[in-house]
Amino acid sequence: MSVAIYFVTALGMILSQGSGVAPSQGGLAFDKAPQSKSGEAHEFLAYASRDGQKHPYRRFQSPQGDAPLMVLVHGSGWHGEAYLPLAAAIADAGLADVVVPDLRGHGFSPQRRGDVDHVGQLEEDLADLIQIVRKPGQKLVLAGHSSGGGLVVRFAGGRYGSALPVARTAHWPTPICCWPLF
Repeated sequence: MSVAIYFVTALGMILSQGSGVAPSQGGLAFDKAPQSKSGEAHEFLAYASRDGQKHPYRRFQSPQGDAPLMVLVHGSGWHGEAYLPLAAAIADAGLADVVVPDLRGHGFSPQRRGDVDHVGQLEEDLADLIQIVRKPGQKLVLAGHSSGGGLVVRFAGGRYGSALPVARTAHWPTPICCWPLF
């Protein structure tokens, strides 16, 4: 069953991608709010990490009041925009409240692109985000792609992992606390 969830999630991520055609001039425009395939803009929210730096994220609310919180973590050199259609589909289906952050040093306008101050800072940022957005008693599901999957594994195996409850829902009967998507 967990293998099926893995491949369904992977297929959903693949199918949610756009055409992949880069603009011919001027490069990528990182200064605009991303839009879903329906044209609906997803405005950025922001949270402050423990060092005071602001980090953008997007939030998708499930219609289910008791849905777990899912944090979708992007890979290195990218941002959460790639996961907006997947996040919206998961939330709309009532499977989870979904949060899609742009990690420190990534996204549309990072303070220092690709840089952190110390080992473990991304885990700290992720813990700070979860503390801010998680409802009391809400179960937690972490999912990551590429190096985001590595961050999820480091988070689960590090000092914050002991506080992670294992999520069990009718939709995901297998324990899925923290697993990389790829």
